[in-house]
Amino acid sequence: MIKYLIIFFLILELSASSQTEITANRFELDPQNNITKFIGNVNVKNKSDSILADIINVYTDKNNEPIKYEALNNVKFKIESEKIFYQGSCNSLIFYPLEKIYTLLGSVKVYEEDMSKLLSGEKIIIYQNSGKAEVIGNDKPVKFIFGQSN
Repeated sequence: MIKYLIIFFLILELSASSQTEITANRFELDPQNNITKFIGNVNVKNKSDSILADIINVYTDKNNEPIKYEALNNVKFKIESEKIFYQGSCNSLIFYPLEKIYTLLGSVKVYEEDMSKLLSGEKIIIYQNSGKAEVIGNDKPVKFIFGQSN
């Protein structure tokens, strides 16, 4: 187990273009399925992005490179794209680091930049490279509020 833990953290540190740091109360490794689970007060930091959640699952490829992050329960996030800074909350979040795409799910609230704009919906997709956001309401209407006060 220690061998897998050391290998996982070495690969995680060397992956992508910058260092990713994950802290949590508990850690579970499933090397057969290439899943690492972080449980309790989980905090993921990479450059200026951060994700806080109760649980974060990290899925890796056969070379132990992270290909997907899945955050569950009490999710809060800060995402900086090339053009816009987003922060907010949702029920769950999926991040694909190679494509730099965030999918935010369930009661999503996203504030842009200086908190003057609010996006809300059941699903919001943020394309980190371009700063583009796509909001999907499903059964609930999509909301976009200008001039949001703090």
